[in-house]
Amino acid sequence: MANIINTIESTMATLIGGMKTTGGYNYTWGSVNELDLAKCTFPCATIDHAENFIENLDDEDGGAYAQSYHQRAHFEINVWVKLSTTSIPANPIKNIDSNLNLALDDFLKLFGTNYSINSTADMAMFKSMSSNNKTSGDIFAPKQMSILLDVDYQQDRKNPETVG
Repeated sequence: MANIINTIESTMATLIGGMKTTGGYNYTWGSVNELDLAKCTFPCATIDHAENFIENLDDEDGGAYAQSYHQRAHFEINVWVKLSTTSIPANPIKNIDSNLNLALDDFLKLFGTNYSINSTADMAMFKSMSSNNKTSGDIFAPKQMSILLDVDYQQDRKNPETVG
């Protein structure tokens, strides 16, 4: 049996890698979960565990729902896009913002239409986005965007590998 969290993460990676302009997205997405940016095909993303990763949502008064845990996983999706110019723009940190906004729209669409993550989850919910300036590295990718995503799912109490 496969661990539910591993299945959710793997499915999310497949969904991200499947975003293409021919499917109505702003970008055709490249690498997913490649930690070495020098090896990435841009735009790219990594799926990480956010702080306080797993949270139990069971009602303390009502107990377990149908002998399942009601869980929430907090994910942080880190995103990098590149400027499409061949010369260094006057203000690359500001210029990249429009590219990041388009990338955010891609993720909003992706998890808006795939909110059940191929029937593994009850709901994937966008929570927030932030971007961080990078003071060293690639001048054509001067910022990194972080998307926080909450994923609610059911997990059988006696057999945790089974969606409840």
